[in-house]
Amino acid sequence: MARLRADCPWDKKQSNHSLIPYAIEEAYELGEAVQSDDDEDIKGELGDVLLQVVFHCQMYAEQGRFDMCDVITTLQEKLIRRHPHVFEAETLTDEAAVKARWDEIKAE
Repeated sequence: MARLRADCPWDKKQSNHSLIPYAIEEAYELGEAVQSDDDEDIKGELGDVLLQVVFHCQMYAEQGRFDMCDVITTLQEKLIRRHPHVFEAETLTDEAAVKARWDEIKAE
């Protein structure tokens, strides 16, 4: 992505704001691909969604704000925090209890 930002006129011109419509479009296209249950289409659309994440991370890194490692670390911390029944001693035995606890933790 750094190479594309340096050498591609279109990629170089983009901003985090200009990419918003593309990120939304790719998320919808992924949903459609999952509905179609076509593995090749799903793989392609997952790649397109991932490209949006990589592209945004690259631009924020260029601004000195954060990078992909920071995003992954933040996700890891969130998943651990929201799954105390997996990563801590808390016991939740069914989907409804997990969902209720997730909502409680998210509200905090």
